[in-house]
Amino acid sequence: MADLVSRLNELMQQNGDDQSSLARKIGCTPAAINQILTGRTQRSRLLPEIADLYGVALPYLLGRRDDRGGSAASDGSVSADEQRLLGFTQRMSAEDRNLVYTLAARLAGAPPLAHEQRADFRPRATVHDRQRGYKPEEAGPKWGD
Repeated sequence: MADLVSRLNELMQQNGDDQSSLARKIGCTPAAINQILTGRTQRSRLLPEIADLYGVALPYLLGRRDDRGGSAASDGSVSADEQRLLGFTQRMSAEDRNLVYTLAARLAGAPPLAHEQRADFRPRATVHDRQRGYKPEEAGPKWGD
């Protein structure tokens, strides 16, 4: 089986990408792509995004299997907790789901989600915005009441 560097080089060549164009597509710096391509890192947080961009399974990109496709669930890489979290998000409203995705992306250090890249995007004010003049319109119940 091939390794990560050769798989990524192959995928970039097939899609006509260089380090800069791949970096633009996934929202990172060319230096981050260079670290992967030179073998300095094999545990980058960008790898799942690269696999999604090129339509391949992460285990394929990492050189762990030869089959390009398949979902993460089929290769056993999704834990029971992750499946449970997915179930929660499927039952949420679209607005709540976007908030959860935004929070998860920020915690994971991922690039902004598509809706955050719009020129008119403004995150909702939170209690943490008091230093910026946030004043709640209406006080709700406190925790424990």
